Amino acid sequence: MNIPIQVIVSQMDKEITKIKKEISINKKKERIAAIRALCDVILEEESIEKSTVADEAMLKMMVGDNKKDIKSNLPKSEGNGDSIFDF
Repeated sequence: MNIPIQVIVSQMDKEITKIKKEISINKKKERIAAIRALCDVILEEESIEKSTVADEAMLKMMVGDNKKDIKSNLPKSEGNGDSIFDF
């Protein structure tokens, strides 16, 4: 779920505007809880992105980038390749 932060901040701004107009303290608390939930969405997305980048880096480090060429000691004219059954 890749929601732009600006969209979430805009929604938070709308909730703040509603809080200022609200008379009931319970309704204000409900809107504040909604803002907290929106903050959690932003923070959760950032932590997911960081963990994905870290996971990719760890995988690359574990697998490695070096590809070693394995060369046969036998000339190609002798046998069919690297098999132990080549005579």
